[in-house]
Amino acid sequence: MAANKYDLNAFTPQELRTIYVEMYAETFECTAEHAEEMFLAEYSAEHDFHNYANVEYAIQEMLRFCA
Repeated sequence: MAANKYDLNAFTPQELRTIYVEMYAETFECTAEHAEEMFLAEYSAEHDFHNYANVEYAIQEMLRFCA
C-alpha cells in the first residue's frame, strides 16, 4: 500500500468502508455480505472511518471483543 495509513486524504470514506468489510470478511472468515451486515450492526450507515489506521483499529477491537 503506497498511501500513508494515517493520511486523512488517502482514501474516500467509501473506500475505507470497503476496506473494513474486506478485512472483516478475511479476519473472521465470513462472506462480504455478512461483513457488511456486521458493519451496519456495529456502526450507523453514515459512519465514516477517518483513515486506514482507524479501520485497522476497528478490526483489532473486534478481535479483542471476540477473544
